[in-house]
Amino acid sequence: MFKESKQLREERQLLIEQSRAIVTDAEKEFSDKKRDNKELNDDENTRFDSFLDDIEKKNTEIERVERSAKLTNIEREKIEEEADRSGDDPDNLEETKKRTTEAFGNYLRLGMSSLDRQFPEQAKLLEERAQSLGTDSEGGFLVPDEFSGEIEKALKAFGGMRDVARIITTGTGQNLDWPTNDSTGNKGEFIAENAAVGEQDEVIGNVQLSSFIASSKKVKVSRVLMNDSFFDLDGFLSDALGERIGRVTNEAYTTGSGVSKPTGVIHGATIGITSASSTAITFDELKDIQFDLDPAYKSNASWMFNNSTLKAISKLKDSENRYLWQPSTQVGVPSLLLGDPFTINQDMDSIAAGKRPLLFGDFKKYIIRDVQGIILLRLSELFAEKLQMGFIAFLRTEGKLIDAGTGPIRVLRQPST
Repeated sequence: MFKESKQLREERQLLIEQSRAIVTDAEKEFSDKKRDNKELNDDENTRFDSFLDDIEKKNTEIERVERSAKLTNIEREKIEEEADRSGDDPDNLEETKKRTTEAFGNYLRLGMSSLDRQFPEQAKLLEERAQSLGTDSEGGFLVPDEFSGEIEKALKAFGGMRDVARIITTGTGQNLDWPTNDSTGNKGEFIAENAAVGEQDEVIGNVQLSSFIASSKKVKVSRVLMNDSFFDLDGFLSDALGERIGRVTNEAYTTGSGVSKPTGVIHGATIGITSASSTAITFDELKDIQFDLDPAYKSNASWMFNNSTLKAISKLKDSENRYLWQPSTQVGVPSLLLGDPFTINQDMDSIAAGKRPLLFGDFKKYIIRDVQGIILLRLSELFAEKLQMGFIAFLRTEGKLIDAGTGPIRVLRQPST
């Protein structure tokens, strides 16, 4: 896994150097007076865009490989923590989880009644799990951890918010009060001997996290395919369901109105600066918004923007002619912009009049609250006349920026004209 990630990063670095050579050559021709301006022509822009597309593909591959390794380690840590709480052996617990996943796969193909007849031990295993979690064995199941892990990978692949936000899971969907406190203006005092001390109360605020229902919509699968042992039904469903829920929830975490869906980080962020141009971002404006953030949040700060904004930023240089974007070639070390990492989120606005294309701050202050986990329903009869089976996944979730009044995330806004 380490070797694969390192090789991908080296391949990405070569693509970056090739793309930058296009810009450098254009600037040299301008300085040698072989062209009237240093702007890229149509052919150069096409080649530059092609390199950026390839770079983005490499970014996706790198994220997938490194996230898979990270999730594998996290899953093992979860097993060891659960085993420690229950007093069970970690290897035995891991084996039980694998058997549960296998039983769940057979349930997807056969349904509970047929599973009970053909694999009674697996049916009993699922029923015991359903009873312990309070789910309906006929109506739907909370998906097993291994299956859920695959869906989690798909959820994270679409957007970026789940990569940087703080994620909590609760057992119920009741409204959750999250206290806030802004004490940045409070400080102690010096007093004279025998003088009385002053008094200053702390003001406690509150942000309430509710829960909304995100649906994958119905996913139809041919029964013929389902009965084919070579068809990876588990993988197909985890990808399809995870992608659908990942897309709709990431959009809500980013730009959601808060009405029947989460409140997007864009709406909770504090206006940092308004750019001078409605169609461009400058080096100085990036520095301005970086320093506009309270230093208390700087240690965890990162950038967020979409790929087209990264394209514009990738052409910017500082006063010493160095590119602002510094891609990393080391495994586990993120690429940097002005010394801070960044996240690509395609649900962010592109650079345009009246838009908010760039965020900078501590994204751990954005809370994603999931209720239990993914629930999957198996629809046995609805599409029977077409020899198909239906599946629907649901996730109860909420997202909201926790801001006690100091603006942990700043947004760059562009003027309307």
